[in-house]
Amino acid sequence: MRALALAVTLLATAALADDKDDCNVTPGPNDVVKKHGDIVIEPGRHVEAVIALDGSVTVKKGAEVRTAIALKGGVTVEAGATVRDSAIAVKGTVKPEKGSRVKGSIELNHHGVRIVGDDGEVVSFDAALNGNSLGKAIVSAALEKVKTCKVVEQE
Repeated sequence: MRALALAVTLLATAALADDKDDCNVTPGPNDVVKKHGDIVIEPGRHVEAVIALDGSVTVKKGAEVRTAIALKGGVTVEAGATVRDSAIAVKGTVKPEKGSRVKGSIELNHHGVRIVGDDGEVVSFDAALNGNSLGKAIVSAALEKVKTCKVVEQE
């Protein structure tokens, strides 16, 4: 559960940071990254990280990923599929079907933050800053930053 809370803190810090640097995402050889649109990890594939920068992620039965992240979309993990670490959805939901394995999940949306640990424990929270939802502010800032991201192909 601590690792998931740390991931939320890091995401919030990055989203709210006032840095003007370009956002460049450089996928590794066993990563799948897409700027616009949905990603489906087919049966039999083993992927380190799958990141949809403006779309959803579906992990099909028989597929395995280490981390699944959807910004402005959801993460669906079908029965018989595995997410070894975290499934993270910003402005979406994480939907582990019965019979799937997901170590932990984070949902960050206008309702706040919802964390489900590998023990099944659920923590949900939101805070207000000057009467405005902190969850909503983080989501808006993160999604605004994603618009400038470029997927950099490895040479």
